[in-house]
Amino acid sequence: MAILSILTYTVLAASSAAVVSASPAGATTCSSTASVNPTCYSSADIIERDVAIIGGGSSGTYAAIALKDLGKSVVVVEKQNKMGGHVLSYHDPTTGMPLNYGVRLFENTTVTNAFFKRLNSPMQPYQPPPGAPTYADFKTGQILKNFTFSKDFTAYLQEFDKYPYLNPGQGYHLPNPVPEDLALPFGDFLKKHNLLDVAYASWSNPSLGDIGNVFQTPALYVMRTLTRAVLTQEGTAGKTLESVTGDNHVAWDHAQAELGSNVLLSTTVIAASRPAGGSTGSSYLVVKTPTGNKLIKAAKILFSAAQSTDNLKPFFLDRKESAVFSKLQYTGFYSGLVNGTGLPNNVAYQNAATSADTEHVPLGPKVLHFYPSEVAGIFSFWYESDTPLDDATVKSDIAATLEKLANSPANNLNFLAYANHCPGILYAPLTEIESGFWDKMNSLQGYRNTFYTGLLFEQSASGLWAFTKDRIHDMFA
Repeated sequence: MAILSILTYTVLAASSAAVVSASPAGATTCSSTASVNPTCYSSADIIERDVAIIGGGSSGTYAAIALKDLGKSVVVVEKQNKMGGHVLSYHDPTTGMPLNYGVRLFENTTVTNAFFKRLNSPMQPYQPPPGAPTYADFKTGQILKNFTFSKDFTAYLQEFDKYPYLNPGQGYHLPNPVPEDLALPFGDFLKKHNLLDVAYASWSNPSLGDIGNVFQTPALYVMRTLTRAVLTQEGTAGKTLESVTGDNHVAWDHAQAELGSNVLLSTTVIAASRPAGGSTGSSYLVVKTPTGNKLIKAAKILFSAAQSTDNLKPFFLDRKESAVFSKLQYTGFYSGLVNGTGLPNNVAYQNAATSADTEHVPLGPKVLHFYPSEVAGIFSFWYESDTPLDDATVKSDIAATLEKLANSPANNLNFLAYANHCPGILYAPLTEIESGFWDKMNSLQGYRNTFYTGLLFEQSASGLWAFTKDRIHDMFA
């Protein structure tokens, strides 16, 4: 699954300003509610740090702790009321049992173990639920009896191994020209190499939980996620990890406690002034906090939230930056916990289309699964869409899906926990990949004192942390 902290910023009337433009018009005067002028703030409302981190999810939290350990001062700006991003848990009020409804497991790698050890969060081998799920067409409620599909990725991995730069932790550093196969829609890639038999196993792998239409997504992004490490580790006993406590969020609780006032929760960036391209100097960020606006002065910015143009608007992108970020597209992804479903306890339901025309891969907006939790009657779900949807639409579709599966009205359905993770994944379309999108994106690392990490660059937690570690090195090289 994709792992990231989502920030939706207050939108200003931004422009694709020239390189010399560093801040919004009028933002240097104290009459502006988003002034970047330090003289407009009391000393108590000015925060000066070595690095301002935008987003307190997996990569942002890792960066904050790593920078702190290097003796650097940091401030983390997080829109939500706690750190963690995709790592989400709910505590059942009756039993006290923690239930994870975001990230369920982590790769058993050196960087993963070091991160959790640093945050005093013991881990244990992840144990997959016993038995196989019940496969059903969620559009109709029809159970697919005796449904089987190939999980033999041997031939796929022979193709994957042709591209060693797709392994996690490296970001995207592609040859020029980009190999033709990587710029194909994944469905065309599967057809070309006679791999359609693993289409369903590919789509249903948890690492692709927010991919949208897997057949239309560029092969580059699917393969960058569906790596050899994922296919040999994910869901296998002892090869992946979960928290000993059962609550995967514990590490982020510990990080938040350690960072203390250096984390600004329920906070958004509303204006920024950064050095023009080729210039040096500090950056200034105006942030809206629950106690009023504050001004951050930072030598460097690490942007770990979703790099959508809306999220970046307060940073006043110049033409070079806009030419890259404006090309990105993104999917929708949602997760949560429900009870009152009408489903039998201890039965897991996995979505599978009746039709073999799509290799049984469901298309369009859909619930991926309903999994029973450790508390009877409570089910977790994931939901994906090719483009973001509003929450009411998602919840309505979830209710309609449950009515079909349970063959009864969802009158008692209750959403105990719900998270909108949009954007799900960000990706450049095929034509942009071929025209050197990633070379242009990589050239922005450090440009205008701003560095980037997050789900745009890596799909797994361990990959995110390895990539982020390298960006931290680059900051102070």
